[in-house]
Amino acid sequence: MLLGRCLGLPLAWLASSCGGIVTADGTPAPGANSQPENARVGVDPTGPGGSGQAASPPTNRGDCEGNCEGQSSSLGGAGPATPVDEQGGASGETVAIVAADGRGTCFRDEAGLYCWGNNRNGQLGNGSMEPHAVPTRVHGSLDPDRLAVGYSFTCAIERGSLWCWGINQWGNLGMGELQDPETGAGGYDCLTTPGQVGSEMSWQRVDMGLLHTCGIASGALFCWGYNRQGQLGQGNSGWGVHDTPLSVGAFTDWQTLGLGRHHTCAIRQQALYCWGWSDSGQTGVGTTTDVEQPTRVGTDSDWDGVAGGESHTCGIRSGALYCWGANEEGALGLGDYDDRDRPARVGTSTDWDSVAAGARHTCGIRDGRLFCWGANAAGQLGVGDVESRALPAQVGPRQDWEAVALGFNHTCAIRARAPLCWGDNSDGQLGIGSFDEEPHPEPILVELH
Repeated sequence: MLLGRCLGLPLAWLASSCGGIVTADGTPAPGANSQPENARVGVDPTGPGGSGQAASPPTNRGDCEGNCEGQSSSLGGAGPATPVDEQGGASGETVAIVAADGRGTCFRDEAGLYCWGNNRNGQLGNGSMEPHAVPTRVHGSLDPDRLAVGYSFTCAIERGSLWCWGINQWGNLGMGELQDPETGAGGYDCLTTPGQVGSEMSWQRVDMGLLHTCGIASGALFCWGYNRQGQLGQGNSGWGVHDTPLSVGAFTDWQTLGLGRHHTCAIRQQALYCWGWSDSGQTGVGTTTDVEQPTRVGTDSDWDGVAGGESHTCGIRSGALYCWGANEEGALGLGDYDDRDRPARVGTSTDWDSVAAGARHTCGIRDGRLFCWGANAAGQLGVGDVESRALPAQVGPRQDWEAVALGFNHTCAIRARAPLCWGDNSDGQLGIGSFDEEPHPEPILVELH
C-alpha cells in the first residue's frame, strides 16, 4: 500500500456527492449473454476493524507523484481468489460489478479490478495520484465480490475481508490513524493502494457517502467516519470523527444498506430505517431536521433495497419503486419538482429490479430495460440530449441491462458483462481515453483490455 498526505476535500466540496447502487435483493444483477452495440472509443472501536491496523506494512519508501509522500508495497494478504457470485459464494463464473463515485468509476470482471477517473486522493488504488482516462488495474490481486465507491475513496469485500483506499481525512477508511510503520509518524491522510480494515472476515455489505462508510458484518451494522449530521447512527452529531467501525445498535439481522451524501439507510427484517442529514426530507421519516439514530420509515415490512443520492433516496418495495428527498431537477421521478419527506411511489410498475441514485439524477432497471431521470446537463441520463427529465425515460431500446451505477454527473452500466458510460467526462470518469468538458449523452462502450 502507499500512504501519504493527500490534498483532501475542502469543505466547499461538500456540495458534491457520490451515488449508490442496489438491486432489489441488495446484490449486483446477474450477467446476460447478449452482445453490446455502441461505438468503441480507445459504537465500539473493538468491532470489526477496531485494531486500526492496515493489512500490508509498507516496505519501500517513495514519493507519490503529485501530492503526498509515503511508502509503497505489494498488496499482500489478497492472493488469487476463487470466483465468487453476487452473494459471495463460490461460482463457476465471476459476476461483473460496476460502481461509480463523484468523478470516478470502478469495474470488476474475470480479468480483474479496474478503476478510472479522478485520482486526487489515490482512490483509483493504483499507487499513484494521477487521474486516468482509461481503465487502470487496481494494485495487487484483489478480486472482490462487493464494490462501493465514495467521493474520494473506494472499498471492496473479498471473501469476507474488507479493503479500502483513498482519502482518510475523516477516518472514513476505518483503519484508525494511518501511521508510517517504520517511524511511527502519523498524520497520513490517504492510501493509494488497498489496505485491509482490521482482520474481520465476515463482511457482507459496504457502502459509502461523501465522508462516511457503513458495512454489515455477520448481520451487525457498523459505521465510521464523519458524523456532523448524525449519519453514523450513534444518537449524537457534531464535528467528531470516528476512524474505526462503531456498532449501530445491537441487532444482528441487518440485510442491506444504502448511503447518501450525509445520510444512511439500512434494512432489517425488510423494514427500512434511515438517519442523518434530512434537510430535504431524504431520511423519509417526515422531517427536515437531522436524525441522529436509526428511525423506521413508515410501517411497511416489504422493503427489498435502498439507494442514497446526494440529498434524495430511492427504494424498492415488492417490485414497486419509491423515492423521496430533494427534487429540484426531477430526481424523484414523480413528474414535478417538489421535495418529499416521505416515500412517494414512482409510477405504477411492480417489476423494478434495481435502482441507483446519483447527485441529482436516478436510474433504475425494469425487466432488463434501463430508465433514468433527473438532472441532465452533462447528458448523464443517456437519452441523447441534455434536457432534464422529471419522469423515467428509457435509455435506448435494449432489454439486456444488468446493473447501473451513478456518479455526480455521470452514469455507468453493464450490458453483456461490459461497462458502458455516459455524461460528464471532465476527470476522465467515462474511461474513453480523454478529459473533456463536453456532454456525452449516449452510452459509450469502455475498452478494458
